[in-house]
Amino acid sequence: MEALLSAENLGKEYSSRHSSGAKTSVRALDHANLTIWSGTRVAIVGASGSGKSTLAACLACLEKPSAGSIRFKNQELTALSEYELRSIRPQIQLVFQDPATVFNPNFTVLKVLEEPWILQTKIAAEERRELARELLARVGLPRNILGRGPRDLSGGQRQRLAIARALALEPKILILDEALSALDYSVQAQIANLLLDLSDRSIPPTKRPAIVLITHDLVMAARFAEEIVVMQGGHIVESGPTQKIIGSPEHEATFALLACTTGIASITENGPVV
Repeated sequence: MEALLSAENLGKEYSSRHSSGAKTSVRALDHANLTIWSGTRVAIVGASGSGKSTLAACLACLEKPSAGSIRFKNQELTALSEYELRSIRPQIQLVFQDPATVFNPNFTVLKVLEEPWILQTKIAAEERRELARELLARVGLPRNILGRGPRDLSGGQRQRLAIARALALEPKILILDEALSALDYSVQAQIANLLLDLSDRSIPPTKRPAIVLITHDLVMAARFAEEIVVMQGGHIVESGPTQKIIGSPEHEATFALLACTTGIASITENGPVV
């Protein structure tokens, strides 16, 4: 397997100034080390405020880290300009918790899906329409919704649309930042199963992205991921194969997450999330 994306000693600090004039800093990420391999499924778990979303934003090049290194296919990203990052961003796609805040409310479903191709390629309009139909089918949406607006779709359908849009440019890495947490359990399971299908080993490697699931739900992480990364206080405190993290945890943060779940002991192999 190829090491697609690696972070070394990654740090992110936010500063703010109070009305009194005093300046304070908050370190949201501290000495984080992580490698994402091609075609794998990784879950990054932790309580609220543990640094999961900050790590996701840095890996997707939406936030510039304060310290450390991020390498994509052995290319250092932290020193690149915004212009130079334009060729990298299509290969690392981020899906947010609430896609309704990302979609242009004036766009149709077709326009939502077309936008990446319009910005990044020279694909003709008719070919874009056919590719859009194929993307909808790939994520389990009917092809006849191309003329509808995202606001006309259900929450689960909007999240599928967000995933379809993220897949438009065939990224190498797909990062989902709490993208399932706002959905009810049955829809969560459907989306998680979709992600399993997208990463099925029968799919050619060029069409199969590595998938990173950011979540506070350890049960979902255990059912979905091949590897689990546990975060606490901006640090990666434990990582490894799912069976090891669930069966033989070593850090107190992992024990705390396990203590908040039920029925997880029997989850040792990835399969359909039902």
